[in-house]
Amino acid sequence: MKQRALAEAPTQPLDLRAGGFDIIAEIKRKAPSSGTLHAHDGNANAFVVGQAAAYTRGGASAVSVLTEPTAFNGSLDDLQLVADTTPLPTMRKDFIVDPYQVYEARVHHASGVLLIARLLNAETLPVFLDAAAVTRQFVLLEIFDESELDILASAIQHATARGVFLLAGVNARNLVTLQVDTNQFARLSPQLPSDVPHVAESGLATTSDIRGIASLGYRAALIGSALMRSDDPARLLKELSSAGREVTSQCT
Repeated sequence: MKQRALAEAPTQPLDLRAGGFDIIAEIKRKAPSSGTLHAHDGNANAFVVGQAAAYTRGGASAVSVLTEPTAFNGSLDDLQLVADTTPLPTMRKDFIVDPYQVYEARVHHASGVLLIARLLNAETLPVFLDAAAVTRQFVLLEIFDESELDILASAIQHATARGVFLLAGVNARNLVTLQVDTNQFARLSPQLPSDVPHVAESGLATTSDIRGIASLGYRAALIGSALMRSDDPARLLKELSSAGREVTSQCT
Protein backbone atom coordinates (compact mmCIF):
# COMPACT_ATOMS: atom_id res chain seq x y z
CA MET A 1 0.00 0.00 0.00
CA LYS A 2 2.89 2.34 0.76
CA GLN A 3 4.43 1.74 -2.65
CA ARG A 4 1.11 2.39 -4.35
CA ALA A 5 0.74 5.61 -2.36
CA LEU A 6 4.22 6.80 -3.31
CA ALA A 7 3.43 6.17 -6.96
CA GLU A 8 0.42 8.52 -6.90
CA ALA A 9 0.53 11.92 -8.60
CA PRO A 10 1.25 14.94 -6.36
CA THR A 11 -1.49 15.91 -3.93
CA GLN A 12 -3.71 18.96 -4.19
CA PRO A 13 -2.27 21.29 -1.51
CA LEU A 14 -4.47 22.85 1.15
CA ASP A 15 -4.31 26.61 0.57
CA LEU A 16 -5.74 28.57 3.48
CA ARG A 17 -6.58 32.24 3.01
CA ALA A 18 -3.93 34.45 4.58
CA GLY A 19 -5.57 36.46 7.34
CA GLY A 20 -8.98 35.08 6.40
CA PHE A 21 -11.34 32.34 7.48
CA ASP A 22 -11.69 28.91 5.88
CA ILE A 23 -14.20 26.10 6.03
CA ILE A 24 -13.48 22.43 5.53
CA ALA A 25 -16.85 21.12 4.38
CA GLU A 26 -17.68 17.54 5.27
CA ILE A 27 -19.55 14.79 3.47
CA LYS A 28 -21.01 12.12 5.72
CA ARG A 29 -24.04 9.99 4.98
CA LYS A 30 -25.03 9.49 8.64
CA ALA A 31 -23.76 10.13 12.16
CA PRO A 32 -24.18 8.22 15.46
CA SER A 33 -25.53 11.35 17.16
CA SER A 34 -28.18 12.18 14.58
CA GLY A 35 -28.77 9.25 12.22
CA THR A 36 -29.14 9.73 8.46
CA LEU A 37 -28.25 13.29 7.55
CA HIS A 38 -29.79 13.61 4.12
CA ALA A 39 -32.55 11.61 2.47
CA HIS A 40 -31.30 11.64 -1.12
CA ASP A 41 -33.39 10.50 -4.05
CA GLY A 42 -31.98 8.13 -6.64
CA ASN A 43 -28.29 7.36 -7.02
CA ALA A 44 -26.38 7.76 -3.73
CA ASN A 45 -23.09 8.33 -5.54
CA ALA A 46 -24.64 11.11 -7.60
CA PHE A 47 -25.71 12.76 -4.36
CA VAL A 48 -22.14 12.66 -3.02
CA VAL A 49 -20.82 14.20 -6.23
CA GLY A 50 -23.51 16.87 -6.11
CA GLN A 51 -22.69 17.71 -2.50
CA ALA A 52 -19.01 18.09 -3.36
CA ALA A 53 -19.94 20.36 -6.26
CA ALA A 54 -22.05 22.50 -3.93
CA TYR A 55 -19.12 22.81 -1.53
CA THR A 56 -16.91 23.89 -4.40
CA ARG A 57 -19.42 26.57 -5.46
CA GLY A 58 -19.78 27.68 -1.87
CA GLY A 59 -16.09 28.40 -1.48
CA ALA A 60 -14.91 25.57 0.77
CA SER A 61 -11.15 25.28 1.15
CA ALA A 62 -11.28 21.48 1.31
CA VAL A 63 -13.74 18.60 1.48
CA SER A 64 -13.63 16.14 4.36
CA VAL A 65 -15.04 12.70 3.58
CA LEU A 66 -16.13 10.22 6.24
CA THR A 67 -14.86 6.80 5.23
CA GLU A 68 -15.82 4.84 8.37
CA PRO A 69 -18.41 2.25 7.23
CA THR A 70 -20.19 1.14 10.40
CA ALA A 71 -21.31 4.25 12.27
CA PHE A 72 -21.11 6.71 9.38
CA ASN A 73 -21.96 4.54 6.37
CA GLY A 74 -18.89 5.90 4.60
CA SER A 75 -16.37 4.29 2.29
CA LEU A 76 -13.08 4.81 0.53
CA ASP A 77 -15.10 4.82 -2.68
CA ASP A 78 -16.78 8.01 -1.47
CA LEU A 79 -13.36 9.54 -0.84
CA GLN A 80 -12.04 8.75 -4.28
CA LEU A 81 -15.29 9.78 -5.95
CA VAL A 82 -15.09 13.21 -4.34
CA ALA A 83 -11.36 13.59 -4.95
CA ASP A 84 -11.79 12.80 -8.62
CA THR A 85 -14.71 15.17 -9.18
CA THR A 86 -13.77 18.34 -7.29
CA PRO A 87 -10.77 20.64 -7.72
CA LEU A 88 -10.58 21.04 -3.94
CA PRO A 89 -8.20 19.03 -1.76
CA THR A 90 -9.93 16.18 0.05
CA MET A 91 -9.31 14.85 3.54
CA ARG A 92 -9.96 11.36 4.85
CA LYS A 93 -11.81 11.40 8.16
CA ASP A 94 -11.89 8.10 9.99
CA PHE A 95 -10.63 6.40 13.13
CA ILE A 96 -7.07 6.10 11.89
CA VAL A 97 -5.06 3.75 14.10
CA ASP A 98 -2.51 2.34 11.67
CA PRO A 99 -0.16 4.13 9.23
CA TYR A 100 -1.52 1.77 6.58
CA GLN A 101 -4.67 3.89 6.59
CA VAL A 102 -2.66 7.03 5.79
CA TYR A 103 -1.16 5.33 2.73
CA GLU A 104 -4.59 3.94 1.88
CA ALA A 105 -6.01 7.49 1.95
CA ARG A 106 -3.46 8.67 -0.59
CA VAL A 107 -4.12 5.69 -2.87
CA HIS A 108 -7.75 6.85 -2.90
CA HIS A 109 -6.56 10.36 -3.84
CA ALA A 110 -6.82 12.14 -0.50
CA SER A 111 -4.67 15.21 0.04
CA GLY A 112 -4.90 15.00 3.81
CA VAL A 113 -5.96 12.94 6.81
CA LEU A 114 -7.53 13.60 10.18
CA LEU A 115 -5.71 12.11 13.16
CA ILE A 116 -7.27 11.87 16.61
CA ALA A 117 -4.78 12.47 19.42
CA ARG A 118 -6.84 10.40 21.85
CA LEU A 119 -6.39 7.31 19.69
CA LEU A 120 -2.64 7.83 19.42
CA ASN A 121 0.05 9.33 21.66
CA ALA A 122 3.28 11.31 21.53
CA GLU A 123 5.29 8.13 20.90
CA THR A 124 3.24 6.74 18.02
CA LEU A 125 2.22 9.97 16.28
CA PRO A 126 5.59 10.49 14.53
CA VAL A 127 5.02 7.29 12.54
CA PHE A 128 1.74 8.65 11.22
CA LEU A 129 3.26 12.05 10.50
CA ASP A 130 6.11 10.36 8.63
CA ALA A 131 3.54 8.55 6.48
CA ALA A 132 1.87 11.88 5.76
CA ALA A 133 5.25 13.43 4.94
CA VAL A 134 6.29 10.89 2.32
CA THR A 135 2.84 11.00 0.69
CA ARG A 136 2.70 14.82 0.94
CA GLN A 137 -0.58 14.94 2.81
CA PHE A 138 -1.65 17.60 5.28
CA VAL A 139 -2.78 16.56 8.76
CA LEU A 140 -5.62 17.86 10.91
CA LEU A 141 -4.74 16.72 14.43
CA GLU A 142 -7.80 16.65 16.65
CA ILE A 143 -7.75 17.16 20.42
CA PHE A 144 -10.57 17.26 22.96
CA ASP A 145 -9.13 18.72 26.16
CA GLU A 146 -6.11 20.09 27.97
CA SER A 147 -4.64 16.65 28.60
CA GLU A 148 -3.78 16.36 24.91
CA LEU A 149 -1.98 19.69 24.50
CA ASP A 150 1.41 18.07 25.09
CA ILE A 151 0.70 15.56 22.32
CA LEU A 152 -0.22 18.44 20.02
CA ALA A 153 2.97 20.34 20.83
CA SER A 154 5.10 17.27 20.17
CA ALA A 155 3.29 16.60 16.90
CA ILE A 156 3.80 20.17 15.70
CA GLN A 157 7.53 19.90 16.35
CA HIS A 158 7.81 16.65 14.41
CA ALA A 159 5.53 17.83 11.60
CA THR A 160 7.60 20.98 11.15
CA ALA A 161 10.80 18.96 10.93
CA ARG A 162 9.26 16.63 8.34
CA GLY A 163 7.60 19.37 6.27
CA VAL A 164 4.02 18.33 7.05
CA PHE A 165 1.36 21.03 7.02
CA LEU A 166 -0.42 20.48 10.34
CA LEU A 167 -3.60 22.08 11.64
CA ALA A 168 -4.69 21.98 15.29
CA GLY A 169 -8.31 20.93 15.63
CA VAL A 170 -10.49 21.23 18.73
CA ASN A 171 -13.48 18.90 18.75
CA ALA A 172 -16.29 20.03 21.05
CA ARG A 173 -18.03 16.65 20.88
CA ASN A 174 -17.35 14.10 23.59
CA LEU A 175 -16.80 10.84 21.72
CA VAL A 176 -18.07 8.79 24.66
CA THR A 177 -21.33 10.63 25.41
CA LEU A 178 -21.65 12.24 21.94
CA GLN A 179 -22.65 15.48 23.69
CA VAL A 180 -21.34 18.79 22.34
CA ASP A 181 -19.80 21.39 24.66
CA THR A 182 -18.94 24.43 22.57
CA ASN A 183 -17.39 26.05 25.64
CA GLN A 184 -14.38 23.87 24.84
CA PHE A 185 -13.49 26.27 22.05
CA ALA A 186 -13.07 29.17 24.48
CA ARG A 187 -11.36 27.07 27.15
CA LEU A 188 -8.71 25.71 24.80
CA SER A 189 -8.10 28.59 22.40
CA PRO A 190 -5.66 30.52 24.68
CA GLN A 191 -3.63 27.34 25.17
CA LEU A 192 -3.26 26.35 21.52
CA PRO A 193 0.14 26.86 19.88
CA SER A 194 0.18 30.05 17.83
CA ASP A 195 2.34 28.69 15.00
CA VAL A 196 -0.37 26.49 13.39
CA PRO A 197 -3.91 27.25 12.19
CA HIS A 198 -6.66 26.49 14.70
CA VAL A 199 -9.73 24.59 13.49
CA ALA A 200 -13.02 24.38 15.41
CA GLU A 201 -14.99 21.15 15.02
CA SER A 202 -18.55 20.07 15.93
CA GLY A 203 -21.61 22.02 17.02
CA LEU A 204 -21.25 24.75 14.40
CA ALA A 205 -24.31 25.54 12.32
CA THR A 206 -25.04 29.29 12.23
CA THR A 207 -23.29 32.53 11.34
CA SER A 208 -23.41 33.38 15.06
CA ASP A 209 -21.49 30.18 15.84
CA ILE A 210 -18.85 31.09 13.27
CA ARG A 211 -18.49 34.67 14.50
CA GLY A 212 -17.98 33.29 17.99
CA ILE A 213 -15.13 30.95 17.13
CA ALA A 214 -13.50 33.48 14.77
CA SER A 215 -13.43 36.01 17.61
CA LEU A 216 -11.56 33.41 19.69
CA GLY A 217 -8.82 33.15 17.09
CA TYR A 218 -9.94 30.08 15.16
CA ARG A 219 -9.17 30.55 11.49
CA ALA A 220 -11.07 27.57 10.13
CA ALA A 221 -14.02 25.32 10.92
CA LEU A 222 -14.86 21.74 10.02
CA ILE A 223 -18.60 21.63 9.31
CA GLY A 224 -20.57 18.57 8.31
CA SER A 225 -24.05 18.01 9.73
CA ALA A 226 -25.37 21.53 9.11
CA LEU A 227 -24.27 21.45 5.49
CA MET A 228 -25.54 17.91 4.93
CA ARG A 229 -28.99 18.87 6.25
CA SER A 230 -29.18 22.10 4.26
CA ASP A 231 -31.36 22.37 1.17
CA ASP A 232 -28.81 24.83 -0.25
CA PRO A 233 -25.36 23.93 1.11
CA ALA A 234 -23.55 26.27 -1.27
CA ARG A 235 -25.50 29.27 -0.02
CA LEU A 236 -25.08 28.28 3.63
CA LEU A 237 -21.38 27.76 3.11
CA LYS A 238 -21.01 31.23 1.63
CA GLU A 239 -22.91 32.77 4.55
CA LEU A 240 -20.78 30.97 7.14
CA SER A 241 -17.52 31.85 5.38
CA SER A 242 -18.52 35.50 5.07
CA ALA A 243 -19.33 35.67 8.79
CA GLY A 244 -15.91 34.27 9.67
CA ARG A 245 -14.07 36.59 7.30
CA GLU A 246 -15.95 39.59 8.65
CA VAL A 247 -14.67 38.90 12.13
CA THR A 248 -11.10 38.05 11.15
CA SER A 249 -10.82 41.20 9.04
CA GLN A 250 -11.70 43.23 12.14
CA CYS A 251 -9.08 41.40 14.18
CA THR A 252 -6.19 41.99 11.75
